[in-house]
Amino acid sequence: MGNRFWIVLLCVALVAVFYALGVGDVREDNEGQRAAPPATMLRTGDYIIPRLNGEPYLVKPPLLYWAIAGVYSVAGVSEFTARVPTALCGAALVVSMYLFARKAAGERAARWGALALLASPYAFQRMRFAELDIPLTLATFLAILFARNATLSDPVQQRIRFCILSGVSFGAAVMLKGPVPFLFFGAGLVATLVASSPQLGRVMNIGIKVSVAAFGLEVLLKVLASRVLPAYANLVSAPIALVVVMLVWAFLALRYSGLPLSVIGIWLGAMLIGVLLALPWGLAVLHTMGWDSIRAMLNNQVVERTYVASEINSGAPWYFLVMIGPMLAPWGFLLPLQFSKREWERQSDMYRFCVLVSWLSVLVFSLIAGKEYEYILPCIPFMAIALGHHVAQIDTGLLSPWMERWCKYWQIGALVLLIVALLGGVVYVAVEHFSVGLFALILPLAALGLAACLISLRSHTYRSAGVFIASLCAILLFLISRGDENTGDESPKRIAIRAAQYVNAGYTVESSKVYPAFDFYAQTVIPLEQSPARVQEKFAGEKPYIYLTRQSLIKVAGIKSYEVLAGPIEFKELMLVANRKLPEPTSP
Repeated sequence: MGNRFWIVLLCVALVAVFYALGVGDVREDNEGQRAAPPATMLRTGDYIIPRLNGEPYLVKPPLLYWAIAGVYSVAGVSEFTARVPTALCGAALVVSMYLFARKAAGERAARWGALALLASPYAFQRMRFAELDIPLTLATFLAILFARNATLSDPVQQRIRFCILSGVSFGAAVMLKGPVPFLFFGAGLVATLVASSPQLGRVMNIGIKVSVAAFGLEVLLKVLASRVLPAYANLVSAPIALVVVMLVWAFLALRYSGLPLSVIGIWLGAMLIGVLLALPWGLAVLHTMGWDSIRAMLNNQVVERTYVASEINSGAPWYFLVMIGPMLAPWGFLLPLQFSKREWERQSDMYRFCVLVSWLSVLVFSLIAGKEYEYILPCIPFMAIALGHHVAQIDTGLLSPWMERWCKYWQIGALVLLIVALLGGVVYVAVEHFSVGLFALILPLAALGLAACLISLRSHTYRSAGVFIASLCAILLFLISRGDENTGDESPKRIAIRAAQYVNAGYTVESSKVYPAFDFYAQTVIPLEQSPARVQEKFAGEKPYIYLTRQSLIKVAGIKSYEVLAGPIEFKELMLVANRKLPEPTSP
């Protein structure tokens, strides 16, 4: 069974990620930003420059756009087809975790690490949306582990092969999210060198003390910048703690590594391969647009947007420490076991490596300004593999008494809460969003999850399995019911199609802002018009004029008399208004 478990795991993962995958419209801006440009690529034939509402959109490289466009070309443009590449990457990530970990970590630990990730709410949610987080996580995970395998392999040919595979994976990560993979790859290199140290205890003692001190320094600087010295916020907010942590861990890795420092060349070689793979697209963009256009657009779409995003998403240094447990729930409540010195000393090298990679990554991102859950998603598979060690050893007698008690309480508590969640989810859907089709999707999930909970509560042997099954069913139930809510007035779909119909009928239609999800459904360019004076002039003219805007912005635009063609809808309060009454548009 051990050699064939990956087949079972793959089937479970595919069924889970594809179950009712198309339920729910594309609504969030992030999903619209990934789903809309590939459709434009198909219409225009331009696969070099991603475009959003007709304008170049180079905030992210195009690898995910190309993958989605490939699916569109075969199966058409829809919510389901937009999410297929991410769902496939999610299933591939789960299976890859198992295959990479089973030799170094053991069969049971590898199984439970992969299952824990699949049944974690945040990671599983991202597998079912057309966003780049899961493809990035897969590419980064493979790049780090291939590089580690190259580092620890003996035959030269094997090292070269693993290095090339790492480089290809790293190149894919770069083509998904630019420079971000370098941070995780650096953490992987440090973890590989530190975990091999013959003075590991000393290294960890120094590293932990410096990390705690740097974290405390960052908290102090955050308080000073926001409350004590707001006039000097930019100066006080300098990434001092981040620089200190990176320098100290780099020094420890180089000074105390048990491996020859020449192995760093493997990691540098992999990064070079990745950069070279991404280079042709960069040169093609440069040739197509010219440097001046690219510089202006990058400043607008990347530099300024990153600054604004950092301000909007800024969080306390402890942001990830607080949220990482719920992100991995219910498995995240076993994270305290990773702070046991006894476990650190007796577990495998793979365990120590995974703990180092994951927590070094969390530390680095805790000291960076912008904070969102997805920022640390590429380190979550490593954390899940480490958790898999603990789940695998429940009831084996290998855990210390306090850990065994902790795990027993965790199992029972998780099962009870899952029963409440499953029953509550069914009741909520029945009261608030009843439909025969939706009930047909969620009732089998609720029944399976409740059965797993009840059987597991009566049997010690299958409690962890019950937690997995019930967790996956509860997460799926929640996501499907939430997707069903994201339709109608909660979605831009109908108003976008209406606007496109007017465009195709020859009317002038303009918008106050670009809405990515709207662009996905309109599948035609809606020009921007943000000047109140010009909007007023066009509304006063004789020519029919249609304007897409938010209800709250109508007064800002100075529009006093108008005809409502559609809306307002709950999605961003969008309205389609005109300067005169117009006939209903015909279908495109």
